[in-house]
Order: sequence, then C-alpha cells, then structure tokens
Amino acid sequence: MKDKFMIKDYGLFTTLVASMVGIGLFYGPSFVARIVEQDSWISCILMTIFLFIVLYMIHSLIKMNDYQGIVVILRNTYGRFWGNLIALAYSIAMIIVLSVSLRSFADVVKIFLLPKTELEVVIVLIIFVGIYLVRGGLANLVYFNEIIFFLLFIPVTIILLLAIPTADFQRILPVFTHTPTEYMKSVFELFFLVNGFCIAFVLLPLVENKKNINKILRRSTIFIGVFYTITIILVTANLSVAQTAERIFPTITMLRSINVRSGVLERWDGLVMALWVLFYYATFVSTYYFSTHMVKDIFNIEDIKIAAIIYIPLVYAMSLYPENMAQIYTAGLGPFKIIFGVALIIVIFLSYFINLIKKKRSA
Repeated sequence: MKDKFMIKDYGLFTTLVASMVGIGLFYGPSFVARIVEQDSWISCILMTIFLFIVLYMIHSLIKMNDYQGIVVILRNTYGRFWGNLIALAYSIAMIIVLSVSLRSFADVVKIFLLPKTELEVVIVLIIFVGIYLVRGGLANLVYFNEIIFFLLFIPVTIILLLAIPTADFQRILPVFTHTPTEYMKSVFELFFLVNGFCIAFVLLPLVENKKNINKILRRSTIFIGVFYTITIILVTANLSVAQTAERIFPTITMLRSINVRSGVLERWDGLVMALWVLFYYATFVSTYYFSTHMVKDIFNIEDIKIAAIIYIPLVYAMSLYPENMAQIYTAGLGPFKIIFGVALIIVIFLSYFINLIKKKRSA
C-alpha cells in the first residue's frame, strides 16, 4: 500500500493540531458568545475535555480492532453491508461539513485578500490546490503539517501577545452565569469547529510507537484547548461580549484593532490571514483525505489519486449552497450540525460501546 508508512510522534501531534485549528477560529468566538456570552472561555475548557474523550474513544475503538482502518472497523461492528453504508454516509457527512467551512474560508479570502475575484473562482482554486495535496498521499500530508507547524504558530503567538496590553479582562466576568443546556450547546458549537479530528482514524493505525498514542492525544488536545481558550478570552477582552457576538469575524476585528492601536507592524493582520491559508489547507486536506480514504476502502479503489476526484462536484456544489454569508452564520448551519452530530453518535459513540460489549463477552 503506497500510503502506508510509520508516523512519528511529532507527525501525529502536528497533524492532529493543524487538522483541528482552522478558519473556525475566525468566526467561532461569535457563535459561542451568542450562547454563553462572557462564559465562552469556560465552554472552551469543557470542549477540550469532550474532545479528549472522543479521541480516547477513537483510539480505544481502533485498538479493540487490532489497529484496522475505520471501514474495516465499521464492517466488523455492523456487518459488511451496513458497515459500508455507514462508512459512506459518514464520508459524505464530513464532505458536507468540509464544504461549509470551505465557503466560510472562501468568503474570508474574497473579503480580505482577493476582493475583486469572483467567489466561484476562489472556491475552485482552493479545491484544486487542496486536492493536489491529497493526491500526494498521507506521507506528504504529514510532512506538510510538520513543516508549517512552527511557521504558523510563532507569528500567531506574537499577535496574541500584542493583544494582552489592550485587553480588559473584567469583560469575561462574572463566570458560571448560564444553564447547563447553554454550556452543552456552546460546547457542541466549538466541537463542530474542530471536526478535523476525524483524521485520527487514518493516523492512529500507522503510528510507529503506539504506546505513546494516548500521551500525544492528550498533548494535542491540551494545545487545541489552550489555543482556543486564550484566543476567545483575548477577543472578548478586547472587543466586549456584544461586539464579539455581532461581528462575523471577531478575531480579525481584534487583529485589526491591535494593528491600529500599536502602529508597530503594518498590515500584520494581512500577514496572519496569509499564513492562515496554510492552516486552512491543513484542515481541508486532512478532512478531504479522510473522506476519500474511506471511499477508496469501501469500493476497493486502487489509488487515493482516483478516489480524490470523486467528491469534487459535491464539494463545489455544497460550498455554493448558502446564498450569502448571513445564511451561513445564522440558521444556515443547523442542518449541517445535525448531520455532524448524528454521524458522531453512530460512528464513534455507538461503535465504541458495541465493540466494548463484544470484547467483554469474548473475554
């Protein structure tokens, strides 16, 4: 198998982190602030705990099936027919979720980087560059994430440090002012943004030192949680809760306000968005690779290069489904979140408990 190579600890860590940090960080603070207001950072902490539980269940599910791929696991769990059907449905569900994030990212690129370029052209360019990376195979995907990791996080960290002097941290107080239902809803909103965790199904069976998997999963989860929590705290502390909830891209608004006030670095927010293009591609490529990898295994397609072509029309069509940005950031995401939630329950939670019961019965 061409893509089968052994992944080092660093490759696993960087690929998981890069796959989960994407364009959602631009609009995520707005989504969460509408639900739990100044308690958004608490939801980030809760999301981190939930994310680790999900990753732990994925690892346990793979381990109980002798580190087989996700399609084989679903076949073992539900039978060949239903396993293939569930795998195909999950693959399509992730493609639909990917298409929504693609539309959001294309809107960001059009507004802030290529305002004179047609949206359709931006989407086509993003798709074909992403598919070029996918066709390179899993090894190239991991190497890509290893290279860009520090290149991306160092400038973003500097930006966040510049936001500290102007932040009013009283804006994140008081705490624990919302109901458990509201916290649960906000946690799911955040979890929807880190949907790139699905690449773990592809990565974990190929990890060289499997004894370190749980440690790497814990480190990557903490990194994601800390990064999201700090960003949301600084966005809220710089803009206020009301402005964070009203803005479509509150993170970009914060970056621009830092640039105006400090006068230290001209158009630093533009540089960050240019770097974020790479971050988005890490998320896009990982999710797209995961979905096409499943299709390849379901239909016994010989090469990922052939499977990668199958979803191009669907991704393009679904990314153009929302009429405008307002539809994406209001009621437009509801059906996609339902699809994501149902897929999460069946493929991970239900499969985990079925395999756990089978293991205990056979012991």
